[in-house]
Amino acid sequence: MNKLKIGFTSALFWLDNLATAFLVFILVSMWVFRDQVFSMGGALALVELIMLIGMIFILLFNIASLSWLGRRQFKNTHKRAFDPLLFGLGIVCVVMMTGEKVMADEIAHETATGWDNQGEYLILYGMFSLQLVYNLLIYRRLFQRRQPESEARPFLPGR
Repeated sequence: MNKLKIGFTSALFWLDNLATAFLVFILVSMWVFRDQVFSMGGALALVELIMLIGMIFILLFNIASLSWLGRRQFKNTHKRAFDPLLFGLGIVCVVMMTGEKVMADEIAHETATGWDNQGEYLILYGMFSLQLVYNLLIYRRLFQRRQPESEARPFLPGR
């Protein structure tokens, strides 16, 4: 009887899909629901709640992908020359999440006061775009690794 076996790589693959979907939703909803998202009201709108849940999933994905890349760095198995750059980009994305929070607060403050906030939008979209590039690069890396464990290891006679 075959049991369902989900490894860390498969779980990270699906977490990447979920985080990327939330990231695209955040990018689109910031533009479409601009007035609702950055209002200084007391209660959270449904769009803001979905965006908050999405940011939590993106943070979880960033931490999980960094641990996956770090484990690959120290094990030296299936290591590629691009992995250290990807690891560095992952660290930048985790640190950038605090900047995304600050930019969202700044946009909300400037929207409430009626000031121009196009520069903050550009910075925020740039940060989210870099996060999207990181998600897609990890997706590509995980997609290359998605094969059953028996096919991943070559058969060596005598072992």
